[in-house]
Amino acid sequence: MFCKTHNDRPILAMQRWYLEHPDLHDRTFLEDYDAVAAFGYVLSTPKLFIAAHPIRRDADIALIENPMHVFPEPEQDCWFVDMAAGDMSRIWDYFPIDLPFAMWNNNGRIYCVAMSRIRSKLTKHGR
Repeated sequence: MFCKTHNDRPILAMQRWYLEHPDLHDRTFLEDYDAVAAFGYVLSTPKLFIAAHPIRRDADIALIENPMHVFPEPEQDCWFVDMAAGDMSRIWDYFPIDLPFAMWNNNGRIYCVAMSRIRSKLTKHGR
């Protein structure tokens, strides 16, 4: 889930998005945050908020979208972005593991894109 921040801190914008769209998720913001913080990675700065966990991109979608399911390291080939807000062009300074793909769910539609393509678009547009 990605959300626009307007003039808000990214983490606050994400919390507000959860409150405004309860039909788009099964858990509260804090439940998702806690799960990703425990089993994945969370970054919150004044310009960027991202919560993601490493997955195997060809796995069952129920496992992919479950941040509490941990894929063995040799199988990890993709980031699943659970939540994100703010200036995404800044993510390259923070990725703790270099994986070739990123995946996310946008209103029920799953996207999987090569990280090289994402990097090219984000750094070109500064988003």
